[in-house]
Amino acid sequence: MRHALKGVFAACGLMMACCTQASVSFTWTGNTNNSISGQLLSATASFDIVGGGTELQITLTNGGQQTLDPSDVLTAVFFNAHGVGTLTPVSAVLGSGSVEANAAIPSGETLGDEWAYQSGLSHGSGPATLGIGASGIGGTFTSAGNFGSNPQNLDGVGYGVINITSTNGNDHLPSTCFELNTVVFTLSGLPSGFNLTNITDVGFRYGTTTSEPFIIGTPVPEPSALALTVVGLGAFLRQRRRQKNFKTQSSSSKLQS
Repeated sequence: MRHALKGVFAACGLMMACCTQASVSFTWTGNTNNSISGQLLSATASFDIVGGGTELQITLTNGGQQTLDPSDVLTAVFFNAHGVGTLTPVSAVLGSGSVEANAAIPSGETLGDEWAYQSGLSHGSGPATLGIGASGIGGTFTSAGNFGSNPQNLDGVGYGVINITSTNGNDHLPSTCFELNTVVFTLSGLPSGFNLTNITDVGFRYGTTTSEPFIIGTPVPEPSALALTVVGLGAFLRQRRRQKNFKTQSSSSKLQS
């Protein structure tokens, strides 16, 4: 039995490693109540390996309630990527089914011009040192947008991510350009064999200052990864059962002869 359990654990470890190396998302999520607006805040960041294993794709989603205040706007995601050197911004685009809300991005600019990736962070990002933001957040981000070719200064909550169009919002929110409700970022520079479990310390920032809501993320196993693990474990147990039955039948045959 002890050997069987070791085999089970080995099979689980192998399956999880394979799932994480393949194009299976590693998702982090978090939620809290915003004491400023009274709204429920909820955010998700899904990490994928794309580009033949050399690019990190981050899908950032706002799943909270209606935006009533700037502090309800999701403006940054932070993380650590252990074992990774320099990452380079490639693109920032709306996720499938997402749209610009309230206003359009000015002519000559793209969404990538309004968001910046920055490393070496130590202010307003929790324990994480890497981040992607649409707002300066009190000096957390010091560079202009760098996912496009026409960098724009990170100013205010514009181009942040919301979940429901802020038709009743205050502080000029109804006329501010937002992303409804998902933005997908791609960074290049992943080392060969990078494992998504090396993504840690994910956090979500709302608004424009470090005094506004910050959510510490929690990793969530993807259903697809769990399904593959269960399938692999089931196959392993079936094989063990067949081997046991074969040995039993062989022993019976020897006794009869």
